Amino acid sequence: MSEEITKIENKTWREKIKLSNRQKKKIYQMLGAEQFQKVVFFVEDVRYKMIDRFFPNIKKWYEATCDKQYLEMQKRSKKKENQKSLYDYQMTKLAFRKELAYKQNRNYHYNPNYPMKFIEYLEKNKRIHQISFLKNGIFLVLLGLSFSFLSAISPILFYCLVAICTVGLIKDFACINLQNYNLCRFQEEKIRKRLNELEALKRQESLEKLSKVIKPVSSVIERQLEIPSVEQVIQQVETEEQKQQLLSYAKWQLDNLKQIKEKPKQKRIGGI
Repeated sequence: MSEEITKIENKTWREKIKLSNRQKKKIYQMLGAEQFQKVVFFVEDVRYKMIDRFFPNIKKWYEATCDKQYLEMQKRSKKKENQKSLYDYQMTKLAFRKELAYKQNRNYHYNPNYPMKFIEYLEKNKRIHQISFLKNGIFLVLLGLSFSFLSAISPILFYCLVAICTVGLIKDFACINLQNYNLCRFQEEKIRKRLNELEALKRQESLEKLSKVIKPVSSVIERQLEIPSVEQVIQQVETEEQKQQLLSYAKWQLDNLKQIKEKPKQKRIGGI
């Protein structure tokens, strides 16, 4: 009987301190999520301006790197695993191409066609920064413990390392806080369920738009390691109906790109 009372008391205590998503979001705002979001915008803009100006061949380099990684992995894997991995690498390359076209980092921008993928990016990015935060924290503690030794050898080096770790901690904390802020709107089960349904609906719409050309286009993707060129895709299209469907899909994608670029960036990042 006493155990049951204790469970009830513990449950009541947990419920009392449990915060709603709205309260959590308010805390993340107070910790600077929206201010850091502006920093993310600025860094993103600078990144793509620099890519356009100084790294015009980055797409070629990135895809060559992916191809090399795949070929190395292929030597160590079974045939069935290779087929799945090839598709994954192709999707990774396409995702990078999309980043260059939209000038958006994939892990910070909500895509209404793939809402669950965005959540996956947020959670993955959050885990990366949590690990980095822990590493920087441990390294900073070790620097503190070795203060006498390192400061005697090179005070400048010591304070440079402390500064690097401190900046890293601040950056990781800000990133984690921003991810939590963005994840807040997706935490409720009803919202996740609705997003899953929305993603399935969007996927079905895309399949319908490409119902006549999926097989011929997929065949050329499966035959080669490189992403097919526009000319190679067109060569697979044989009937007039397929041509019209492919053209219609291309126009639809261009309209999506135009709409996204016209939207204020403040509303595009992190969701709705």
